[in-house]
Amino acid sequence: MNLSTRIEGALAAPLLAACRRLGEMASDRGEHLYLVGGAVRDLILDRPFREIDLVLVGDVTRLAREAGEMKLARQVAASPFMTVKLDMAGHEVDLVTARRESYPQPGSLPVVDPADLDADLRRRDFSVNALAASLLPEEFGEITDLHGGLDDLEARTLRALYGETFRDDATRILRGARYAARLGMTLDAETEGWLRRDARYLDAISPDRLRHEMDRIWGEERPEQVLELLWEWGVLPLLHFHLQWDAAMREAFKRARTERSSDVPLITLNVAILASRMGPEQGEELIAAFNLPPAQSDAVRDATRLSRDVIPQLETNISAVEIDDLLAGFSPAAVLAHALTTTEPESEILRRYLEELRHVQPALSGNDLLSLGVPQGPRVGEYLRRLRTTRLEEAVISEERERELVRRWLAQRPDSPA
Repeated sequence: MNLSTRIEGALAAPLLAACRRLGEMASDRGEHLYLVGGAVRDLILDRPFREIDLVLVGDVTRLAREAGEMKLARQVAASPFMTVKLDMAGHEVDLVTARRESYPQPGSLPVVDPADLDADLRRRDFSVNALAASLLPEEFGEITDLHGGLDDLEARTLRALYGETFRDDATRILRGARYAARLGMTLDAETEGWLRRDARYLDAISPDRLRHEMDRIWGEERPEQVLELLWEWGVLPLLHFHLQWDAAMREAFKRARTERSSDVPLITLNVAILASRMGPEQGEELIAAFNLPPAQSDAVRDATRLSRDVIPQLETNISAVEIDDLLAGFSPAAVLAHALTTTEPESEILRRYLEELRHVQPALSGNDLLSLGVPQGPRVGEYLRRLRTTRLEEAVISEERERELVRRWLAQRPDSPA
């Protein structure tokens, strides 16, 4: 199988030219350069791909240096894992030495050694990602498939390459769920057995690495499908004991994509949905399990406090002022998470706050109050709060009505402190 036409159609012209030139440089030295992994898989499936990974059977440091000298690429970073990150024609490209990996203990970072292409492909997570397309001029686009990846792609089967794969790196379980959901694939029986046996090794993965994998799940078009697979595989409770899943949660994640407002980041909302059925102590455990950043941590804390302190107080006859008093100060992401996961009347009340009540503001500004004779100082803030409360109570009042109220308040205590 040859992918030359698809590679030419998928890569921007400057990037394609740079890849061809790198292939020529490798060939001139008797080395071999390949496009590998997800990009090859997605080219075969005629899908857009996200990452460009190149494997060199040869001297990566020298090729990267010479590419820089020829203005083909600019080195952005290097890692101890025989990887150089390049900027090629405005695209981020990973240039990797063909290598084998070993894991001293479950969840540890790998020890790497130079190797041939076969060993490099064998170290990968699934057969459908163990495919390589040559970038040498004499065989440009030719596929190397040493582990049955093409057959598995056709069968839509996700097959791990060796029995200890999930013990070595349990994040492959999360990646597998992403691939299966995105590409409509199913685990082969042996792989599913290995996964269920070794999912416990997720405990060996650091919170930062787990959060990175969760961020990738949130970046999927339909993250709820990934989470559902993780639930079916028995993995969600291993990430955090109190994570739950059912049809209502699935629907909440689906609706989150279309019902959030511009001030609610989707990732923050997704994390708040996960926490919406937890109490504060469980929420703190969730924050620690993924070492969540401040905005997401705040949303989790707010979501759990809402569960404990606020949601039980939301009743059909509750007033606008009471709703505002209860919900003011909570992050919109946490409030919306509960609006998406609760039923009526709570959901309707939460939406009313998000869509209407939290946006209510007086027509008059602080400067307007000063011009009416309100003394500069704390009384300005007090009167603005009172005007906002009046608007909440009366639904709609005019600017002139606000002026009348301020004059009345001043007449009642013209010289008294606020």
